[in-house]
Amino acid sequence: MEHQRKERLEEMIVSIDQRTNDEASNYDSFVCTSYDDFLQDKDQAVWYVTLSDGSSVFQDDDRPGFEPIAWLRLKNHCEINKLNITGIFVKFRSHVEFSGSSDEGYFFRRKALGGWGMEKTDQYYVIGTIKDGVIHCKHWKIPEVICDEEDDRDAFDEDAVKFKYEDVIIWSNKD
Repeated sequence: MEHQRKERLEEMIVSIDQRTNDEASNYDSFVCTSYDDFLQDKDQAVWYVTLSDGSSVFQDDDRPGFEPIAWLRLKNHCEINKLNITGIFVKFRSHVEFSGSSDEGYFFRRKALGGWGMEKTDQYYVIGTIKDGVIHCKHWKIPEVICDEEDDRDAFDEDAVKFKYEDVIIWSNKD
């Protein structure tokens, strides 16, 4: 009887450890694959991507129980599952704009633009596609989803290191 109890206890510990490991890995790599109630309730602009397996992933920052930055979760998801982004879009309600595609990688960063005396600060998504080590960025004003600026950046210069581009670039898997 004591032996069976000990075995059952060991099974429970293994089960709890496995569940904890699964939850930890989901914390960093869970992705939102549909425009669900969580996103509809927020009523704000989001990026979304299509992946090489045919699925779509939507930006769901601050979803309870997960890494708050969806881009970092997407990066982990792509690395773990050996997936590539095939296109990136910006969406607000029914308004969708295609931002680009790349075989090399993608860049995402938020931007705020304001000044003294301005009534409000303009919010932007800076979304880039990478070709030959150059990030071609489009600055999307949100929630309007209007591209009002474009620029090119070197993915490997000293500014890239200073601004921690490794956190904001998702490189394509070449495997």
